[in-house]
Amino acid sequence: PFLWFNLDAEAARDFYLSVFKNSRALGAIEFTDKPHAIFDFELEGQRFTVLNAGGVPPFNERISLYIETGDQAETDYFWNALTAGG
Repeated sequence: PFLWFNLDAEAARDFYLSVFKNSRALGAIEFTDKPHAIFDFELEGQRFTVLNAGGVPPFNERISLYIETGDQAETDYFWNALTAGG
């Protein structure tokens, strides 16, 4: 799961880590164009990623799926397969 926040991604991650005993932070990427940042963590063996998007584009009820790929060919495969036919 990939959760989208305007500004509270780190606080959300910290909250989830405090609730689940079998949890851990995995890493963070903070960009120079603040407030954008990505935080990875694990809860009960399930990996999550949260994003500070800074309100651009505006928040809505969409869902994002995150697929970690090993190389550009694998990325292209998933992109083409998942976007085929609209």
